[in-house]
Amino acid sequence: MVLADAVKEATDSGIALAPSAQDRPCVGTITHVGSDCGEWGDLPLSVGDRVLYASWAGIEYVHEGQRWLVLAESDIVGVLTPMPDVVPATAVV
Repeated sequence: MVLADAVKEATDSGIALAPSAQDRPCVGTITHVGSDCGEWGDLPLSVGDRVLYASWAGIEYVHEGQRWLVLAESDIVGVLTPMPDVVPATAVV
């Protein structure tokens, strides 16, 4: 089960978006994992992982304003990991 990221209702500059123009997010956080997860695929999934999933995948459930998705493992495209701190290379003159 995945808690989907919130829908962006305005642009970065503050312009409100009509519901038809709002992008459906394809990223969320895993809150529950079934006991047979990983049995068929090689994608190790655990609670708290941020995942990228196919748009319009799964069964959607809205509860108290939050969008939850029940996804099959095959709907998950990948696990998102935080970027490591990048140290810029110094230029040699």
